[in-house]
Formats: sequence, C-alpha cells, structure tokens
Amino acid sequence: MDADAVGGTIDLKIGKAKEEFHASFSLQGGYGSLAKTYGNYRINGSASERFLDGKLGVQASASLDKYNRSSDRMSAGYFTNAQSEIQGGLLKMYLNNVDINDNVTDRKRYGGSLVLDYRLPFGSLMLNNFISSIDEHEMIQQNSLTLTNYNWSGYAADNEFTNTVIGNALQGEFEFFGVNMNLSLSNSITKQRNPGDLRMEIGPRTGGENMWGDSLKDDLSVTPSELLNAYYVNSGATVIMQRLYTLKRDVDETAQSAAVDFTVPFNFAEYLAGNLKFGGKYIRNTRKNDETQWGLSLNSDIAGLTFIPLLKSSLWPDLGIGEDNVVYASLFGDPNYDIGNFLAGKEGVSNSVFYNKISIDKIRRLEELARNTTFVSSFDGRSYPYYFFNAQASTQYDYDFTRHFGAFHAMAELNLGTFITFMPGIRYERYHYIYDADSTFERATQTVLGAQAYDYKTIHWDSTKVGTWFPQIHLRIRPTEWLDLRFASTKSIIYPDYRAVSPYIYFSSAATPQSLQLGNPYLSPAITQNYDIYLSVYENTVGLFTAGFFYKEIDNLIVPITLLTRDASKIHYRMPLAYSVDTEIRTWTNLDKSSYVRGVEFDWQTRFWYLPSFLNGLVLNINYTHINSESYYPYQKSVKVGMFGSKLVDTTRSGRLINQPNDILNLTMGYDIGGFSARLSFLYQDNVLRSTDIKQEELDQYTDAYYRWDFTAYQQLPWLEGLQVYLNVNNITDRPDRQFRSVLERLSEVQYYGLTADLGFRYSF
Repeated sequence: MDADAVGGTIDLKIGKAKEEFHASFSLQGGYGSLAKTYGNYRINGSASERFLDGKLGVQASASLDKYNRSSDRMSAGYFTNAQSEIQGGLLKMYLNNVDINDNVTDRKRYGGSLVLDYRLPFGSLMLNNFISSIDEHEMIQQNSLTLTNYNWSGYAADNEFTNTVIGNALQGEFEFFGVNMNLSLSNSITKQRNPGDLRMEIGPRTGGENMWGDSLKDDLSVTPSELLNAYYVNSGATVIMQRLYTLKRDVDETAQSAAVDFTVPFNFAEYLAGNLKFGGKYIRNTRKNDETQWGLSLNSDIAGLTFIPLLKSSLWPDLGIGEDNVVYASLFGDPNYDIGNFLAGKEGVSNSVFYNKISIDKIRRLEELARNTTFVSSFDGRSYPYYFFNAQASTQYDYDFTRHFGAFHAMAELNLGTFITFMPGIRYERYHYIYDADSTFERATQTVLGAQAYDYKTIHWDSTKVGTWFPQIHLRIRPTEWLDLRFASTKSIIYPDYRAVSPYIYFSSAATPQSLQLGNPYLSPAITQNYDIYLSVYENTVGLFTAGFFYKEIDNLIVPITLLTRDASKIHYRMPLAYSVDTEIRTWTNLDKSSYVRGVEFDWQTRFWYLPSFLNGLVLNINYTHINSESYYPYQKSVKVGMFGSKLVDTTRSGRLINQPNDILNLTMGYDIGGFSARLSFLYQDNVLRSTDIKQEELDQYTDAYYRWDFTAYQQLPWLEGLQVYLNVNNITDRPDRQFRSVLERLSEVQYYGLTADLGFRYSF
C-alpha cells in the first residue's frame, strides 16, 4: 500500500476471461426532476472468450451515456462590525451580497476497454487498454445583488469541456522456484480541453445604486431569501453590456509507472511460517496548463467605443443600438429563457427572481464579429482584432509540472501457529518535482489600448527533494473461529497539491489593499501517525459485526491561508513587501501544531435467513462512525497600541479538522427473494468545517448536516434466462447541499440537484 493512503485503499483487480464465451448488455433511460428531463440514457456492453486452447483470453467492453446534470445555486456573503452587538458570544453578522445561478448542464460520456491475458507455463501476462471521454456543455444565468451599496449585476456563460483519458497497463504474475513475482508497467494520457468558455457581464452604466427593496431599507439583518423576494432593479437605472470575454484552456497530463514485487514463502517450523515481501516502484507524472483569454469591454475602453459604431452601421445594424451608441443589456435579452422551478421552490423565493436573462446565441454572434474585425492601435500602430488578447490573464495561470516518485518496501508475514499473524514492515518514499510557472506583477489599470500594464516572467523551481521512512506493524489474533482481533501502527503521508507548491506569484498594486497570491514551494508533506484496533465477530445468526477504534496524529497539515502582513519572511522573502501598508496575501502553509483525529467505528452486516416465512429474505447493513478532531489554525488578533493605534498579532485558535465530520451513518435495508432484489439506503454526514477566517471566527465556513435516501431494485424476467429489469432512484427527498457562515448558521450557499431515476434492462449470457 502506498504511504499516501491515509484512509486505506481497495485493491481492485481485473479478472481474466472465463473459459467459455460470455456477454452482457444493458440499456437504461432516466429522469431528472430539476430539469424535468426524460432524455437521460446509458448503454453498456461487454463480451469475453478464450482462444488458442484457452491460453489467450480476450475481454472487450463499451459504454455510452448522456445525463442532464443541471443545478440551481444560491450563495451569500456576510460581514461583521466590531462595534455591533454580540450574538451567541459572537459578533453579529450582516448580509452583504446574494448570488443566484441557474446552471443547465448536459454531459455525454463514452468509454471502452480491451483486456488481453495470456497463460504461460510459469505465470501469466495481462494487457489492459482503455479509453474514457467526457463531453460537457453548460449554460449559466447569474444575478448578483449587493445590499451594502444596493447594486445589481449579472452575467451569462456558455462553457464547453472535454476530458479524455487513454491508458495502457501490462501486468505479469510469475513463479520461479517457489518465488512469486508481480510486475507492472503502465502509461496514461489525459487531455482536458475548454475550447472557449464565453462569458458576458452586465451591470449599471455609471455605477452606484440600481437595485432597491422598499421593505428592506438599511436593514442588513435580512436573510438571502428575504432580499430576493423584496428587491427590484430601478426602472431609471441603465443596465449595459460591460464586458465580453472568452477563456481557452488546455490541460495535458501523463503518468508512467513501473513496479515489481517479490514474495518469498518460508516455513521454519510447524508453528512459524509465512512469507517475505519486498519490491519497489517508480512513477513519473507531468501536468501542463495553458490558458488564453480574449475580451472586449464595450462602453468603456477605447476599442469598445470605436467598435460600437461599426456594430450599429454595418456589422449588426438590426441589433438595435440607438442614437446614444450604448449597448444596453436588454438588446441581448432572452425573454423565452425558462429558469424553471428555481431552487425546487423550497427556499421561499419565486421563479421570477432573475432579471435580464441573456441570449447565448446573441453573445456568440458578438464574439464572432469582434474576432473578425480589426483596428489599428494608437499605441504602437499595429493592427489588432477588436476581440483583444489579454496577455496577463493568458499567462498568470500557465505552468509546466513534472514529478519523479520512487519507493521501495519490505515486510514479513509471520504466522505463529494458527491464531497469530504478525506483519512488520518498512517503506521508503522519495519525490522530486520540477516546476515552471509564471510570475505576474500588475502595475495599474490599462489606460492606452495596447499598453502593457503588467510585467511577467517564468519562474523555474527544481530544489524540492523529500525522502521519508514509513515503519509499520500489523498484528492479527484469532483466538476462536468466530473472533478476530487486529492491531496496527502505521505511518502515512499527505503530499501537497500541485497548485499549492507552485512557485507562481500574482501581485496587484492596483488593489486595495494591495494583494499577493502565490504558491508555496517550501511546503512540507503532512505526516500522519496512525493507530487502529479492530474486533470482528462472524457467526451464522449474527452475520459480520466489527467494532474499532482509530487515532491519528497529523504533523505539518497543509491549509490555505489569507493574511495581512508587512513581513516578507512569511513568504520566504520571495518578493519585497511594502513597509508602510499591509499586503493581503493568499497562499498555503504548514500548521505548526499537530492535528488529531480520534474515532470509533461500528459495522454490522447480516441476513435474517433464520426468520420464518417471507421474513428470511431481509438483509441489513449498518455502519456508524463517530469522530473527534482537533487542529490549530493561524489567526490574526487586533491589539491596541498606544491611545488610538492597533496592530495585528499572529497567534492560533483551535477548531475541528477541515472537511472532517463528527458523525457518519450508512444504513442499507434490503430484501431478496427468488429473482427479486431491492435495497433502500440512507446516508447521513454531520456538518463539517470547510474553511477558517484568519481574523474573525464569525466568518468560518461550514456545511450543513447532509442526509439522502436512495433506492435500487432488480427483477429477473421469466422469458429469457439472464434477462432482468432494474430501477435506480437517487436523492429521493430532493435533498440540497447547504453551507453556512459561523456556528450562527447564516446561510451562505444552497445548491439543488434534484431527484434522478433510471429504468433499464440487463441481459447476460
């Protein structure tokens, strides 16, 4: 097992082709409640056969599906006032803004595989080839309401995305003179393409108030739903098209790996037998991100103001631009766009909360006209398209990443008699990465078309080389045939995300306060010491019952951080910071203090075969985990200096581990009789801490406790052996995802996906 598997792994192996010809085929159609669509479908097929007197096995499979994955989303932002009243021991929170999104998403996916296996006199070889591709199209209508300055804005987006993965793996299992050897070689290529995500932003012509709600006035204590029900856009406010831009993104990934493992059995005495395992692996990963952005700001910059008369006179005269040469957002409106039952009608808001829905077809046409029409720059005399290349946005997120990873391990499995198994082991891992990323410094807003308002350079990083030893001990005791005790002490690692360790820098002196975003290539991996104790009881009437205790101590946990500082040592002096004003820094850091996770887990799997009559078809599976976690997060506390001054002091505060719930429950109730099988499952996950605020506990982000019901069933049909009909229903109660700010639970986001149902036929022979 790799040392970065903190929670364990499931080792799934591809089976070899069976001796006789086998095939299966399934076809299903589906329904999505949010978009009220019946167009979902999935088709799967597979076949296998052996040739050359059974030596060569061939397995082939293919799949095709299409699903509507639409969603509705409402999010909210809050602020606190240090002079405000205390509520529940915390500063009272006030609503700042509300955003609403209608996302229409269609996703197509296809895939296939070809698996060849060949039997040798001393083992076997298997070649696995597969391809998988996703094609997604998403349209978004968004409105944003800012209560603190009564401002309304919006945008529409048209996004396309494809992701294709091609993989090959050669595996060998051999035995020489009693020694088993497993060998594997693999290669995979992933290509992610966003050919042109298009977005049109609209808002007030001159800024200022353009939204109001008479019943709200200055009361910032309203809920997001109350604001949505009360607001309207002033009839006198002029809403215009502000900006149109297209982002093209190409991501290319590769992974090559080689691994070999040996198992040497031994038998010293009747009471001492087992085997010795050792081996190693090497992995090379690459990832390259290339982004390009073009854009046009109408009614504001020089190119836009000269482009408008061309639209009016010759390029698009029937668009409707008036004598004032202003591109009003209403010219791009789509009155036939149907939002549907927004938020499933469950958040107390009407379906008419969206203002000025935008036509995707019209903004696509505007993009085409801007791309194909040119002008001569007053800055350098060169010819440019009106759809101007944005060099800053096209470079600041580009990178080229390569990681080299090597590991070897050795362990022994010692069977002491028939009841005790002892497994000590050691593993060593070493990784080294090479990173090229862009450093971008924004000086000011561009005022002359074509003038460069930024500087950038490529940063090369090739100095991170980390090696770590991982000892482990496993002990299994079976005092009886029905009782199993297991003890384990293991060490594991959490490697930093490739974005977190990027050497990129993005600095803006035009922002207030000036801002700096940067990766942290000095990050250390997080190291976890794990202890586990588990007891299992398996008996006919009981089934399988397992109870366990686990404890994890995590050092150097990696977390994102935002802070205000003038101290360049906090960013390893990667660039100088101003001495007179604070700079807002967003980066990643290792926590100085250790984090802890403690918990107990109970699992019971049984079938009530001993009950009378039809009750003996009942099955039950219940799993419950209770977790207690603690971590310490960076915190900046304001303290008084002198009579009137203050300064920020760095300290820490305790809290739960990020993304760690306190309680998790999985429950499955089922019934099997003859050719019929059904399962009703319930999932519950307690709320989790998503992020902490560097200065105010009130602005911590939480998820709501989540629960969901799912149902699946199938029935064998009598007309043809191997033919069955099946039904899957997910999210029966239409449960949304919710997030809150602070323990006061001020709603910050809610997203609905709806119920989905699939009905299909499966035939196997």
